[in-house]
Amino acid sequence: MLLAATLLPLSSLADPLHLKLTQVSSEVDAEGLSAPTVEARTRYGLDEALRQAGSTEVVVDPEAEGAADLTVTAKVTRAGKKYRLTYQLQTTEKPARTKTLSYEFANPNLSDKGSVAMAQALLAEAGKLEVVPRQEVPVATGEGGGATGVGG
Repeated sequence: MLLAATLLPLSSLADPLHLKLTQVSSEVDAEGLSAPTVEARTRYGLDEALRQAGSTEVVVDPEAEGAADLTVTAKVTRAGKKYRLTYQLQTTEKPARTKTLSYEFANPNLSDKGSVAMAQALLAEAGKLEVVPRQEVPVATGEGGGATGVGG
């Protein structure tokens, strides 16, 4: 129930929010935290979090055509004896807004549960960035907006 409440701003939008996982990198020598593995685990987590929430957001493939409303990057580094996974969310509309989330852990693997929990946090933060899905917006020209002066 808590997740549904945190995703309410996202799921109440008329158009789906398009997320794009754009870049994943890893500076550690651990198979469970290689860039391809972290990318796969992040995609799994996002897909599962959206499925559990019954949400209409879409995780867009990096090769897919079309623009995203929000990009997500991930980077794995060492933090002493622990590993640090840092996600950065950034809106694509100007002015761009960003949010960084970092997770530290000792185990060099990402579990299903951990991947989903991190994805839920990413989606909650995405909602706080007030992302407006791309859509056509009428533009006022400022011409002819007054009364015609016809009266009686």
